[in-house]
Amino acid sequence: MKEEQLVTDDVGGLTRYDYDDGTTVLVMDCGANAAPSIDVVESTAIVVVGGEQIEFELPDGDARAFMKNGVVGVEVDR
Repeated sequence: MKEEQLVTDDVGGLTRYDYDDGTTVLVMDCGANAAPSIDVVESTAIVVVGGEQIEFELPDGDARAFMKNGVVGVEVDR
């Protein structure tokens, strides 16, 4: 597994994990008290938290967004 820190800001960092099976997982911890939302549009993930919108490009593949306890993420099967 390869881990890469992509974004650092006041909301939280975006971390990318690349696995040997071709799966990529991008995760952002928005905080336990945050009420984030996430959507995937084509090859872009859009996270909205605290009135701020953060967009990041996804690798090619089938993407699934998830969210639990203030952590949002996207899993991409390449």
